[in-house]
Amino acid sequence: MHGSVYDLTDFLTKHPGGEEVILNLAGRDGTVCFDEIGHSMEAILLRETFKIGEILADDNAIASSPAESQDKEEPVIWEYKEIKQEETGALPDWCDQRKKQRGEKRKRKIQKSSRKSQGERKKNKMAELKEYTRQEVEKSKGSGKTVVILHDKVYDVTSFLNEHPGGEEILIDHGGKDGSEDFDDVGHSQDALELMKKYHVGELVASERSNRPMKKGWVAGYNSKQPEKEKYVQGPGAPFYMLMTAIVLAVSVIFYYMS
Repeated sequence: MHGSVYDLTDFLTKHPGGEEVILNLAGRDGTVCFDEIGHSMEAILLRETFKIGEILADDNAIASSPAESQDKEEPVIWEYKEIKQEETGALPDWCDQRKKQRGEKRKRKIQKSSRKSQGERKKNKMAELKEYTRQEVEKSKGSGKTVVILHDKVYDVTSFLNEHPGGEEILIDHGGKDGSEDFDDVGHSQDALELMKKYHVGELVASERSNRPMKKGWVAGYNSKQPEKEKYVQGPGAPFYMLMTAIVLAVSVIFYYMS
């Protein structure tokens, strides 16, 4: 590999990739395969401990014998002929197969790590959520924090006061209270519902939950992510508008004749 010769006999059973790949490269130049598979710096340093010689610059030179080299500090010079690709198809096949196996193994490891991280984050998030009583939420009023209850969930919206599109007063007024009914009546966009998750700090204790579901069909505003699924606040319906139109017309006719 890279102009050097290595005796890996004692390393066969210790090779993390199995001894078969080394045996298939025995007597050949494994430089390409070694580089394509990729190895850590520790593996490269370990490889050097098995170095026994170097490739002759001149293929016609006479190799020094092991006996002569024992009296010298220089490494043994071995004459070595590279086996070309057309002479055997084993080398590229093994490189490609080994590279593919390592790639798949690395992919599975990343996926497993990602799933584990997501699970840990979810678990940590659940562990951080605190259970509150309504009295505890009420006591937060006047403490410098604005904590509200919405559908049995507790939100600390202190840092959101200046950003609230409806003004901070409405949030402050509902501080320490259950604002579920007013929240439903006003209507909020899907983006707003997603933003709420950022300020979710806990849940009401089970014995004090109202289990009141959020009103459906009262989601106002615009959903920038899925506008086609956005729902707007529903009006009173066509009969109401027809009645109002009739009243307006009647009033107009009365004023017309009176004038």
